[in-house]
Amino acid sequence: MSVVFVDEIDSLCRIRSRAEDESSRRVKTEFLVQMQRLHNSENPTLLVCATNCPWELDSAFLRRGVFSLLFVLILLPHLLPLARLHDL
Repeated sequence: MSVVFVDEIDSLCRIRSRAEDESSRRVKTEFLVQMQRLHNSENPTLLVCATNCPWELDSAFLRRGVFSLLFVLILLPHLLPLARLHDL
């Protein structure tokens, strides 16, 4: 099994807008095509994506029927435990 990790996925798959230039649209389209190819390959591939802005992801990326989506929200730690770690 292969694992593909994409950090800041929102930079590739941000919601489309009229202000978006043609090159950005092409990159987004090609990324989705390649992800489809990964899904259809005989080698299982786990795609893991990270973002700080999940609400900015394009619906085309979210609704892809071939992707099994699982969202895990990881919140920032509270300041008190961070301060305690700093004291160690």
